[in-house]
Formats: sequence, C-alpha cells, structure tokens
Amino acid sequence: MNFARTTIIGRLAADAKFFEKKGEQAAMASFRVIVNTRKDETQSFDVQLRGEAAEKTHEYLKKGKEVMVEGNIEALTYEDKDGNAVPYIRLYTWNVNLGADAKNGSDPV
Repeated sequence: MNFARTTIIGRLAADAKFFEKKGEQAAMASFRVIVNTRKDETQSFDVQLRGEAAEKTHEYLKKGKEVMVEGNIEALTYEDKDGNAVPYIRLYTWNVNLGADAKNGSDPV
C-alpha cells in the first residue's frame, strides 16, 4: 500500500473561495496556507476542503486565520507568464481545525 498524508499548521494568505455543491459535485473551499520555516522563510500550500466541512467552515476561513489541515498531498505544476513550469503542492482535506484570528494574536495550536 502507498500512502502520503501530511499535516500543515499556518495562516491563511487570503479569504477562502467557496464553491457551492452542484449535482453530484461536493461543495469546496479553496485557500492558501502560509507556513513559516525556521530560516525566516515561508512555504505556501494550496488547500482544497470538500464536502460538508467546506459548507460549515468557509465563512470562518479569513485572511490571517490560523488553521491546521491534514490530508493527502499532490505535487503539481502551472505555467507562469513566461511559459516556465512552476511547481506547487496541493493538499486535499475533508477537515480543518480553526485556530487564532490574526487580530488577537493568541496561538491555541
């Protein structure tokens, strides 16, 4: 059996985009999580939250909100404006744990 799962704890780069359920297609919230590294650098992860969890939490997924997401990862590429292939990582999740808002600064996680 092959298995790739990861946990990311970071802050939202922007408000989540929400897509309503359409027919057989589940609702989805799409957002980017920024994670600080030990070297004062950041890493960015695209996250897709699906199903009932997306319907219930999308309104709380605001810029600066701390989140913990666990899910399956996929390495992808997109083409930039110069035609170069740029790698990025997407995490598919069905659950998100909400942490502190950007405003109050407390870190419960």
